[in-house]
Amino acid sequence: MRRGVRLFRWLSLPAVAVLAIDLIVGQDLEAYVSSADLFLLVIAPFAAIVLLALGACGIVRWELKYLASAIILGPCTFLRPYVVSAAAIVAVVRAGEAGMTVAAVLAVAAVLVVEPILDVQSRIRDVPRGRPAGR
Repeated sequence: MRRGVRLFRWLSLPAVAVLAIDLIVGQDLEAYVSSADLFLLVIAPFAAIVLLALGACGIVRWELKYLASAIILGPCTFLRPYVVSAAAIVAVVRAGEAGMTVAAVLAVAAVLVVEPILDVQSRIRDVPRGRPAGR
């Protein structure tokens, strides 16, 4: 999880830069705030479910950890791209601003590429030295 957070911090910099530039050149902060509120209306329930499942995994017996993983965390991992994309679409439609659209697309892209990048890094790290991958 720490590697994912560190990676996301770097991947989200372009979205933050677009946001900063947009605000510096005169975009109304209120447009971003109202869009963020709508974004959170979509994301917050989803995030609460995931956080509760993760918290439960830290305090329950191992059998229930597996159950929480299978029933909650697995489907939420599958749904994450759709939920994040839907939340961004809602926010962008509400704002109707080009800068907001670019920032939202970059932020969603950052969220969606964390897991594939970490998977590739993990596979590279697991390849025994001196042997080509795939053998």
